[in-house]
Amino acid sequence: MDWIDRLRIKKILLYCKKMVSRYVKTLKSYIEEDSWERFVNDLKMEYKDDDTEQKRNMEAFLQAIVQKM
Repeated sequence: MDWIDRLRIKKILLYCKKMVSRYVKTLKSYIEEDSWERFVNDLKMEYKDDDTEQKRNMEAFLQAIVQKM
């Protein structure tokens, strides 16, 4: 959608669980509402260790490469 950054940042809470929404509201990039890219990067940095699907996919990919060698 062609929403402005401020609106995109505010609307993201509609897709979060209540506890996550409460935390997201404390992020500086959420409060300042200045940049969607900054906000997304903050979220990625905060939740990167909790992304088990990405970890699982990454590990499987690396193991496949090792097996080929």
